[in-house]
Amino acid sequence: MAQIIIENLEFKATLGVFETERKSPQRIIAKINLKYDYKKGAYLDYAAIADAAREAIQKGEFELLEDAAQAALNAIITRFSDSGAKASRKTKKAVLALKDRAPRIRKLKITLIKPDLKIPFKARVTDKIKLKARKF
Repeated sequence: MAQIIIENLEFKATLGVFETERKSPQRIIAKINLKYDYKKGAYLDYAAIADAAREAIQKGEFELLEDAAQAALNAIITRFSDSGAKASRKTKKAVLALKDRAPRIRKLKITLIKPDLKIPFKARVTDKIKLKARKF
């Protein structure tokens, strides 16, 4: 099993509960950890993984980091999935068949940080999912 780690993915998004947080986009830092079945000649596009997460968070204008993290996971899974299935927060599992051109994703984890909060500590949220292949 191979692993891709995307660190320090920085972008701005409207994210927060309080009106002061929603006035203008805030800086978000994401870390994505993805484990997959490596096959020679097949690949996962790092930029496409990062773009899927960033676009989902920016488009959603979420109040909670937890919801933004779940949306990013779903966006990555959907982009590399034929079925378009979404992960369920309750089960944390999805059964998917991935496109032939991409290796099978087995584990996916995202951590989101809002580094510019005016509080005396750093807050971060991590969400993850394990995927199983569909049996035919």
